[in-house]
Order: sequence, then C-alpha cells, then structure tokens
Amino acid sequence: MKKPLLFLFLFSSIFLILKTNAQTIPNANFENWTDGLPDGWIILSPKASVVQSTDKQNGVFSVKFTMNQSFDRSGLATNGYMLSTHTFSYFLNGYIKANLIKGESFIANVFYVRNSDQSHTGGSEFTGLSRTSWTPFHVSLFKPVGYTPDSFEVFFVFDGTSSLSYVMIDNLNLSNTAIGDELGTSSYFGIESVLNQNINSSFYPNPTIGNAEIEFSLTSSSNINIKIYDVTGRLINAVLNESKSSGVHKIQVNTEELQNGIYFYTIAGDGFSNTKKFIVSK
Repeated sequence: MKKPLLFLFLFSSIFLILKTNAQTIPNANFENWTDGLPDGWIILSPKASVVQSTDKQNGVFSVKFTMNQSFDRSGLATNGYMLSTHTFSYFLNGYIKANLIKGESFIANVFYVRNSDQSHTGGSEFTGLSRTSWTPFHVSLFKPVGYTPDSFEVFFVFDGTSSLSYVMIDNLNLSNTAIGDELGTSSYFGIESVLNQNINSSFYPNPTIGNAEIEFSLTSSSNINIKIYDVTGRLINAVLNESKSSGVHKIQVNTEELQNGIYFYTIAGDGFSNTKKFIVSK
C-alpha cells in the first residue's frame, strides 16, 4: 500500500458542510461569489488567503490561493451527494496555474464518504513547480471493490512561505476520463476496516476547542490502540494502548496544543480498525 496521505487545513470559523443533490462539485468553475467567497465552498484559512481572480481558464473568474506574513496555509473544501444510481468517477479534473518559488506544496484531495465516515480517498501533491499558463491536470481516485459511498468531499490546501507564490485553479469536474497529467504524486489510504467485531466510535465535541472525549463500544474484549495523526500521516498522540472489555468506553483527549484544522483518530484492535476525522476550531 502506498504511504497514507492525510490533510490539515487551518480554520477561521466553525466547519460547515454544503451538500448538493447530484454527483457534481458545487460552483466547480468558481464563477459565483458572495462577499468575496466562492459559493458552495468553505474557506479553511483566513479569508484573505483565498481570493477571486479574473485570470481564468474559462468563464470570468478563477480561485487564487495566496500567502502573506500572517499565515502559512490557505485552503478550500466542499461536499456533494453521490447519486444512488451513478457511475463512479475515478478522476478529479481541472486546470491550474502556479508559481511555487520556495518549495511550497499544493495538495488536491477527494474523500469518498459513506454514512458520514470517510472510507477511501485519492489525493495528489506537488511541490516547487511553476505553471505559467493554464494547464490541465487530474487527480486519481480510488475505491474498494463493492464499496458504495453516499457523498464526497473535495479539499485543496496551499502550504507556502513566500508572498510571491500562488496557485490558481479553475473548471473542476469528477469524471471517468482523465485530462492532462497527474498532479504531482498520487496517494491513497483505506480509512475503515472492520473484520472481526463491530465497533462504533464518536468524538465529542466536534469541532473541539480543547478537552474532548472519544467514546467507543466493543462487542468483545480486545487490546485497543488509539492514535491521532496530522495531515502528513505523522503521529501526533498515542492516546491509548491497553486491553478493554466489551461495552462502552470513554477516553479523554486534550487538543489544546493542536493547531486549528482537520485531524484523524484511529482505533485499532484485534482484527479491526476504525478511523474518523475530528476538527479543532479555537
């Protein structure tokens, strides 16, 4: 299996999700804006870091990710429903212009989601590249055999250091046919596998501002390992590693030292694992 690719985004407000009624990306061409924000998208960083641009691949506008001295990441997220009778799309397509002069990175990612649990994903990252003209790109997506998601989440994040660097994207779509080259290095990871027992877990409150609680239930006793990861797959905190009996368990988690953003907690036991996301928004 390829190396896991997780993603962290900075937040300026509580995380909200917009859903549509079709297998389409809301405002995928970034033509519609309200109060300086692209309709159907959530800004995952200070508002000034994601701006409307008249330099476009088609239409009137595109979206531009920028840097300045007050922050070092910018990002967008959106969500849509999958049609129950759809044909799965295996590529995220779009157009890009970029000037990454100091090795900054840009990440594009799509999560397939089932019953509010992220279950499989495809993503790509490139660093230190310059695209002086609008260039078609695709991101490869991955889906397990027999897996049927009910929705999807699209994320972009620009991680930079120079105020002269930027990334612009335009005219996105989900498709079974790829355009252009793969955007950087493709990665994926399976997010949930339940083999020998059923396990339910929740993170509360979510979003959290400090102390939180992971609650999970076991149908039989098992040695339980709980870990928290950041966007690179780096282990942030080994929360628990001990035997637990069947029943409901509650584990306290302190997130006060974590930056605002999306994280993942994994509960692993004897023959099963379960991973879900939680949000830190202070």
